[in-house]
Amino acid sequence: MHQSLSHNTTRKKEFEEFRPMCSEQLRSTLVYEKIASYFQRMEFLNSPDIQEIFSNNSLGQDVPAMPMFVYKSRHDEASPTVDSDNLVSWYCREGARIHYRMQTQESHRSLALTGILQDLAWSKERFNGLVMPEGCQNSIHSFASTDFDALAFLGETAVGAIERQLGVDLPSLII
Repeated sequence: MHQSLSHNTTRKKEFEEFRPMCSEQLRSTLVYEKIASYFQRMEFLNSPDIQEIFSNNSLGQDVPAMPMFVYKSRHDEASPTVDSDNLVSWYCREGARIHYRMQTQESHRSLALTGILQDLAWSKERFNGLVMPEGCQNSIHSFASTDFDALAFLGETAVGAIERQLGVDLPSLII
């Protein structure tokens, strides 16, 4: 991979600074960066080691045994809806229990915030003993619900982590 690094010395130096970072630091640091700009060629992505990492981290290798809540934006600009549709369909055919909620008016970024609130409410129901029915449920909604009370389920530490990741102050959204 080092042979593929950019000849631009600034980019090389920046890349080396990433080495000690954890994945969360990398994600927040590189969120709007073009990763390819750190490299002159991308052939290293085809190496057996890198391909094995990609393979081991691909969704759809096994069917989840626990119930799942999956939310998706119909007009997701960052991730094709068809990929999620196909994965959920395969999981359902194989016996998974999934509530698949499609939002028709949300963007990828807005659903990152409102979707987590839906997820928290759904998770709280599971932790409170409400059993999800067998099989799969699909629902379509214009907008995600914004049940900010679901944030209390997380506690301050987790809410702080979400705020840092999204770059928002959740209490100001509530008021």
